[in-house]
Amino acid sequence: TLHRQAQAVQAALRAVGLPAGRVGGRSVLHTAVADDLALWLAALVAPSPRVLRAALATPLGGLDAQALLALQADEAGWSRWLETTRRLGDVWRADGVLPALQGLRAALDLPRRWLQRPGAARLLTDLRHLIERLHTEAAARALRPAALLAWFEAVRADPDPPLAGLRAEQGAGAVRVLTAGRARGGAFHTVFAPFFW
Repeated sequence: TLHRQAQAVQAALRAVGLPAGRVGGRSVLHTAVADDLALWLAALVAPSPRVLRAALATPLGGLDAQALLALQADEAGWSRWLETTRRLGDVWRADGVLPALQGLRAALDLPRRWLQRPGAARLLTDLRHLIERLHTEAAARALRPAALLAWFEAVRADPDPPLAGLRAEQGAGAVRVLTAGRARGGAFHTVFAPFFW
């Protein structure tokens, strides 16, 4: 399909070191980053060891099974994470979702840790887009943490959510990958169409 072809072109460009971002396509709400963020929001709304373990085990959390077991065996380290989660939940309730998620980014050592991963610009762009949208929605509708989490889960469950396209990676030098349908009517100086023959 066109979606898979666009993914293949993007992967090929990245494999040779060229920054590339797909324009349009699936919603940012249907990405793995959104799944991870939903777990972290749940951990901040109602901190519990079970939800914190699940959040830490996501790519956003960055711990594999071995690291998670080691953290749980380290009573001081585990207590620090439980306290950090509770503190960030308090920040959310007092000051809003944006300062809480900025604190979470710092606690998780983002973006430094993600910059080592392939597709880091896409992941960070998606995360930034989701955080901005959560902040905007919370401010516009005066949503408290539990209500904002419920809104986030509801729009993520929608197959055609209001956050339609993915944002392209930042940077003027990034190659924009579009499907033929998305590019229709566009004015481009150079077009490469590998799947038209």
